[in-house]
Amino acid sequence: MHGTCVDLVNAYRCLCQPGYSGTNCEIEVNECQSSPCVHGQCVDEINAFKCECDFGYFGSFCSEFNYQLLWILLSCLPIFMVILFIAKRAKIDKLKEDEFNIFVFPEVVRGESKPKWRSTERNECVHT
Repeated sequence: MHGTCVDLVNAYRCLCQPGYSGTNCEIEVNECQSSPCVHGQCVDEINAFKCECDFGYFGSFCSEFNYQLLWILLSCLPIFMVILFIAKRAKIDKLKEDEFNIFVFPEVVRGESKPKWRSTERNECVHT
């Protein structure tokens, strides 16, 4: 199928193209079977393979670590932490402000006004 046939006496023999095997060269060799990619996924190709490396790794076999990327990430970490702290602090301040406004009469709590009450026919008090 993927090779050259050689005629023998009462038989034949196939000389397979690279990447194929079997009596009739019908089997595509899986180059990923040996798990050549150290830190990544292997993609089988005909007579070849390719490694799709995990984050931070590179090279033909995904065996080399990108220390430059690690340095960049660690350098940006303090900046990210400051931004996160400021955002969380603003959210906490907003929650405190909202918590104060949940009272039924927040203006009374702040001393801005006093509720006015009027009497109803059943001697119940109603805020107006």
